Formats: sequence, structure tokens, C-alpha cells
Amino acid sequence: MVTLFGLMAVLTPTAAEAIEGTPLAPNELRTNGDQSLLLWNQPANDVDVRGWNVYANDQYITTVTASSSYALPSDAAGDTYYIIAFDTRPGVPNFSPRSAEFQIPSSAPAPAPSPSPAPAPSADGAPLAPTNVRQTTSNQIIWDQERISGVNIRFWQIRRNGQIVEDEIRTTRYNVPANERSGQYTIQAFTADGIGSPASEPLNYGGTNHPHPHPHPRQHRHPHQPQDRHRLQVRLLRLRLMVRLLLRRMFVRQRATKSSGTKNAFQE
Repeated sequence: MVTLFGLMAVLTPTAAEAIEGTPLAPNELRTNGDQSLLLWNQPANDVDVRGWNVYANDQYITTVTASSSYALPSDAAGDTYYIIAFDTRPGVPNFSPRSAEFQIPSSAPAPAPSPSPAPAPSADGAPLAPTNVRQTTSNQIIWDQERISGVNIRFWQIRRNGQIVEDEIRTTRYNVPANERSGQYTIQAFTADGIGSPASEPLNYGGTNHPHPHPHPRQHRHPHQPQDRHRLQVRLLRLRLMVRLLLRRMFVRQRATKSSGTKNAFQE
């Protein structure tokens, strides 16, 4: 089927229809890293390529002229694409054979995991610095310790704001006393010969295991605490006084109405 340039998208030539002087078929169809673009190469010959027709699942999709790429829709996974190039011939251009088909992968390749930070280097015979120092919800500081063959760790030393608070602790866990639940902590490993590791990365201790360090004074209070019962009693007392006052006013009005009616009867 032959049409003008504006409707050339309906033309789908095959390799058998290619003639001398037409563009070569695009090749090396692929996607970029996040599968947002379909890319291809255009082999060079003596024909100037003006653009490309993009097809998906044997259906014409669009024509691109700015670059050899096409922005894929979000649901393109599993679709099969091919590309046809066309030249700058006025009117009805010359078309290339269709490219090899390319199926969009079902999912983007998983990103490479980021490497874990290496422990701080140590001198020969010294332990590595403790890593991953962290605070637990039960007011403890815990850490990880990577071992070196031939280096035996005997204990750890805990420092708070540069001052030793625990000289010899034999486990990778420190129970923080109530009066030390703030400040900056560092951990250092030691061998039996007293050779120390570099200090760990500092931990700024939060000081409490509550999710909100400064809760509102009325937050988390049981609804039946004494203060709430007192307020309820005050409200009930006020309500009773208001009801009594209202009833008294109604009684006074009724008496005034009866007295006025009796007086009018005597006058008649």
C-alpha cells in the first residue's frame, strides 16, 4: 500500500521488498538500564535516514525522527518490537527492511547490592574496629565485631563523651545505666595483651526507648485516672445545679401566671 508521507506509518516493508538505495535495517535493539527507553543502532550507507517507524506486536506505534530511541510505556514488558527506517526522499520515502524483533524483558535487572562499609583498618596484631554500633529499645548498646585469624579479642571498652564508662565488658552488648542515657558512645576492642582496635563510629545515644522522647503530658493516660474522675464529678455537679435553677425558674413563672389569673378573676 502506497500513501503520502503523512500516512507512511501504514507501510510495513519486509526484507524482500528492499531495493538498492534504501536505508539498511536498524539493528541491536535493546533497552536502557531501567527499561524506560527502547534503543537501536542505524547502520550507515549512502542513504540519509530521516526517521524510524516503531512497531509493537505487529502494530504501528509511532514515528520518531529526533534520535534512535523510543520512550517505552510502563506496561511494555513482554511486548515484541521492531523498527523500520525511512530516508529523506520527498513524497513517498524509501523504507528499510524491518529490524530483528526484540522482546522487552519482563522486569528490570536487579541493582547490584551496595557493599557493606569496611571496618576501620588496624595495626598488625590489633583487632578490627567494632561496626554497626546501635541502640536497642531496651536501653542497650550492641555492636558487631569482625574477627581476624590469629587475633583473639578478650574484652571491649565503652567510652561516653570520651570518658571510659565500662573498662572490661566480655560481650557485644552494654546495658546503659539510667544516668548515662544520653551522649556520644564509642566502642574499642582489646586483645589479652592489651592491644586495642581503632574506635568504632560514634553512636549518639537517644536516652529512652519511647517512640516519642517528649510525649504530651496528657498522652497515653488512662481515661479513669483520679484527675479525670474529678473533672467528671465537677461537670455532673454543674449540670445538676443548672437543672435545679431551670426548674426553679419554671416554678416561679407558673406561680406568677396563676396569681395573675386569680387577680383578674376577682376584678371581674
